[in-house]
Amino acid sequence: MITELLTEERIAVVDDVSDWQSAIALAVAPLIADGTVRESYLQAIIESTFSNGPYYVLAPGIAMPHARPETGVNQNGLAFLLVKNGVNFPDQADPVKLHFLLAARDPHQHIALITQLSELFCSETDLDALFNANDVAEVLKVISRY
Repeated sequence: MITELLTEERIAVVDDVSDWQSAIALAVAPLIADGTVRESYLQAIIESTFSNGPYYVLAPGIAMPHARPETGVNQNGLAFLLVKNGVNFPDQADPVKLHFLLAARDPHQHIALITQLSELFCSETDLDALFNANDVAEVLKVISRY
């Protein structure tokens, strides 16, 4: 399921971003471009972060930004952004490098996807490969195993 949703066009690798809002905007951009989500979804994630903090930072260096389906999700989707030098989020000590941007039409549809992502998150070897990837091809090589 990850490989079905996370295509080459939905993966970006950059050295730096100016701030966490820019990271989220860059991560969600391919999903907006292909109609998976509307621009309102980006705004909902940013507003929710200001209101609730970065609830989607799962572990040091790893985030799964998302918002409620009714805020602009047209279909299920996943995008990935690697910020090689990391970006700081509010109230987080560790910079986030891996951004898995999730869009789900309803809260139940994404359970299988999150299960597969959790398998990835449990693999120290694959996480290290993602943290140290130099380009989209290296990211796809890891993702193809899931």
